[in-house]
Amino acid sequence: MRDGIDHLVKIGVKDDRWKQAVVGMIDAASDDDSSFLLQAATQVGDALKATDGLGYRNWLKGTVGSLQKGEEELGNAILGLPAPILTTNYDTLIEQCGQRGSSSWNDAKSMQRVLAHRSSDVGHLHGIWNDPDSVIFTSADYRKLLDSPAAQSIQSAFASSKSIVYIGVGGGLSDPNFSRFLEWQRETFPNPGLSHYRLCLKSEVEMLTRFHATDNMVLVTYGDEHHELAPFLTTLASELSDIVPSGSGMVAVGGAEIRELFEQSLIEEVIGRPEGAELELSIENLALEPVLLPIPHAQYVSQKSLKSGNDDLKRIDPEADLAAGEVILLVGDEKSGLSFAARWLALKASNVADGLPPIYTNFTQCKKSLRPLEDLIRREGRMAGLHLGKKTQIPAVALVIDDFSPYVAFSELAVRDLSSLARGFTVMTCRQGTEEAVQSQLEAAGIRCRVRYLGRLERGDIEKMAQMAAPMTFGAIAEQVWGLLCSEHLPRTPFNVAQLIYIYQRNGELGGNASSTSILEEFVALLLGRGDPHEDARFNLDHEQKMTLLERLAEGFVIDDELGAVESATVAALSSALEDLGWPESPIDILTNFLERQILIRRNGFVVFARGSFLHLFAAKRAQKSMNFRDHLLDRPLYYASAISDYAAIQRHDPVLLERAERWVDSIRWEESAGAAFAELELMTPSFEEIPPDAEELGDAVGAELAMDDASNDDDPPAFPVAKEEDVPPLWRALQTLELASRVVRDADQAGEVVQKQRVLDSLLNKWGATSSAMEGDQDYRKLFQEISSLQEKPVDSADLHTDAMRSMQTLLPAVFAFAGVSEFLASRRLLIPLERIIADFDSDTSVEKRVSAVYFLVAVAEPGWAEKARTVLSGVGNLWVMRNWILMLLLYKYMENSSGAEDDTILRMCVDIVARGTKYKDDAERRRHNALLLRQLPQARELERKRQRAQIAIKRDQVALPKPTASAIAGA
Repeated sequence: MRDGIDHLVKIGVKDDRWKQAVVGMIDAASDDDSSFLLQAATQVGDALKATDGLGYRNWLKGTVGSLQKGEEELGNAILGLPAPILTTNYDTLIEQCGQRGSSSWNDAKSMQRVLAHRSSDVGHLHGIWNDPDSVIFTSADYRKLLDSPAAQSIQSAFASSKSIVYIGVGGGLSDPNFSRFLEWQRETFPNPGLSHYRLCLKSEVEMLTRFHATDNMVLVTYGDEHHELAPFLTTLASELSDIVPSGSGMVAVGGAEIRELFEQSLIEEVIGRPEGAELELSIENLALEPVLLPIPHAQYVSQKSLKSGNDDLKRIDPEADLAAGEVILLVGDEKSGLSFAARWLALKASNVADGLPPIYTNFTQCKKSLRPLEDLIRREGRMAGLHLGKKTQIPAVALVIDDFSPYVAFSELAVRDLSSLARGFTVMTCRQGTEEAVQSQLEAAGIRCRVRYLGRLERGDIEKMAQMAAPMTFGAIAEQVWGLLCSEHLPRTPFNVAQLIYIYQRNGELGGNASSTSILEEFVALLLGRGDPHEDARFNLDHEQKMTLLERLAEGFVIDDELGAVESATVAALSSALEDLGWPESPIDILTNFLERQILIRRNGFVVFARGSFLHLFAAKRAQKSMNFRDHLLDRPLYYASAISDYAAIQRHDPVLLERAERWVDSIRWEESAGAAFAELELMTPSFEEIPPDAEELGDAVGAELAMDDASNDDDPPAFPVAKEEDVPPLWRALQTLELASRVVRDADQAGEVVQKQRVLDSLLNKWGATSSAMEGDQDYRKLFQEISSLQEKPVDSADLHTDAMRSMQTLLPAVFAFAGVSEFLASRRLLIPLERIIADFDSDTSVEKRVSAVYFLVAVAEPGWAEKARTVLSGVGNLWVMRNWILMLLLYKYMENSSGAEDDTILRMCVDIVARGTKYKDDAERRRHNALLLRQLPQARELERKRQRAQIAIKRDQVALPKPTASAIAGA
């Protein structure tokens, strides 16, 4: 402080009068009261910080930072103690004595490792000189420290569970931070079970006894003179020489603490470092149990889809495997969550068998020796805190052996080591395709194992994960996540699902209604490190710059008509892009980073995008910046349809794209004749029987539908079509063209004029309406349906009914397809004005097909007032097959699911109109009686269905254990 005073006067910032006042504060300070020192420090620090951005930093460097170690005896004596070292000093003199690292209070994760005996760093409670923001010097700095939950929780953590030895603190214990700390100790532990110790001179005992009268502080004298401190500490260290230290040189910790730290590492992997210690989180609240299968996931999905009748084919209960006492061989693909699942199982085993410490090892860290696995377990065990000497027998542990390979030269020696370990719990992981070789090695060593395959998350799992993060909106979020995973063919791993839940939850909170392309873009940005506080310091590109390089890479792949390139060519492409952009980064480092982040992968000797949807996205983003590349895509619209669709969703104001879409629609030629869906039906006799559906049967149907959804694979199809465009059958080529044009018109909301959009939309409605007839008349479709029908088991006693049912299904599927196309690819609020103008022009000559597709649009968007518009559109349509067998079903579904009640009466009237239109009544009285029955019974049916749905939701909520602290806090983390 005196140096700072002189420096400020010398550079003319302060005068001698100010100097005299501040020096007076320093002189007035005493060991009993350091408040004057704090006032002086505040005067000096505030003045230095006000000079310029570097004034304060340079002063710290020139004073504290320039200190050099002198006599090393005391520093070495302190470092010789097998315990974490914490200091309030800003200097690094202790570190210089023993080549130790440094951690500061503002890096909570590093400080946690110090306190957990897992790091040999010196912990700086008041900051380090080379990080000015961490230095606690002025009153404002102290307030910042006191207001930091992380810093205060660090002090609270070691004070509540550790005995502290204070060495050479002088008056430091009376500074604002330690005063509060000591006060906290007194209030929290009035009858503490732990004692703390303060080393002092004999001459200080009387004064310090008064000072610590209300503290649980034991005074320990080390001599009459300060120079006796170092020998005292050396003697103390020798008394502790029989304690086996951990890998960091610290005193080893117990099994319960090892388990706690192990669980904390899993929690941090899920949500990062929680802010504050008041959230008592457990992994049970934050992560689902892993999906364990008896066979590979693809095989499991295939057999479930075929409904082979194998009742034993179900997910494995992890609890049963934990109790079996056999090694679990967990098999999966890279980046499938294999490592996390193995650690989850080890933690679970540790909790079940109390006292079994969980230890994680990675087989790739094994070194060649006579006992490679045993040596690795000893190293990792010491780092975790186990008391393990070179010859100490390894106790029973919950062991993870990750990334095991049977093809490493010493793998058999490692398996032999495993067979000699004390009986505990072991889970090994290996890549799919190597499990048979691993199993053979284990059996040869007399080790029994259970092979388990890591499966993908199913729909119910995703709902549970969404409920953990967003209890009030989990249903909608889970539905959105499931839809994107399926449409973009993303692996259904816990990591991917968690990222998407976070994105959709944030999008909902911001009132967004993002497209699947924008959600995918945000997902990829997270993979590339956006917002990642642990980004590699040597890798200086941000996520947007990385995206630019990936765009260039995607452009090259597309131009070359390749899905990837050999590694050397990929490095060359990145090098060329870096040179064009003038960026100094290493292309090899960048490629390594992309591979580690699973944006790119190696496949069959080539570097390719990990998913086809990633290639489409980056090609679309490149097309934004290069019109030549955009035109290259547009020249082959069906081949590059996925990339063009993403481009339309990103670049919403390209008039060229809208013009191309109009041309594509005009190129479609449908069969003119109407199909069976638009045929007139005979009138039916009215039925006066009770019509509410049986709730249990309806529930079974819904359950079957969900089960079929779960029985799906997430394999990634080829990024671009395998068949040439001209080889695709005409019908399917036309349908692909119709889908692409619809996507473009829907997403090009900022391009062109309303008149143009109205013209293109009118053509699209015509084409979608005629889709049913076109599919029905297509020979390929009829042939395909005949093949499907032949696979169905025909009941002997009702063959005619089966034939009729299949014939109806053959007519229904094209109508469902048309509705799905309008709903999924065309319907949007941004096209409502053009749609309303089209509907206003409807007259007696308007085709039924166009009317039906307009109703599909209205049903899909469901804008307020849609039902009345739909009723007007359908008013001139007769008793057609599509009305009675499909439109009626759609309207009933909307009526059943409608919760606002705003459209209830109109939907109900439409349903009754359609039924009445196809019914032959004796007279008006019978018509009125029949209509009244329908108007009464349909609301009853809906109420019954809603009761069943509420019961299902309640059951689902009961099945999910919500986090105990606060759901919002966890969601925020």
